[in-house]
Amino acid sequence: MASTPQVGDPAPDFTLDGTNGPCTLSSLRGQRVVLAFYPGDETMVCTKQLCSYRDRADDLSALGVTVIGVSGKDVARRRRSGTATG
Repeated sequence: MASTPQVGDPAPDFTLDGTNGPCTLSSLRGQRVVLAFYPGDETMVCTKQLCSYRDRADDLSALGVTVIGVSGKDVARRRRSGTATG
C-alpha cells in the first residue's frame, strides 16, 4: 500500500485527459504548479474560484506558476462548450 504524501513531498505522477489533450504531471517537474480541484462546471462557487486564478494570471505568471484545473466532469463536453481551458 502506498504511503500518503506529506507536505513537501513530490506529487505522484499522473496523466489526465484535458481539454487541450493529455496532461502528465511529470512533464511539469521543476515548475511551480497549482492543481485546482473543483467538482462542477458552471457552478457559482467553482466559477468564482477558477475566475480568481484567471483574474490573477499576470501575477501567477510572474511567479512562474502554472494553474491546472482538475474536475471529474466529462472532458469531451467541456471541449465542445469551451468552458475549460486546461
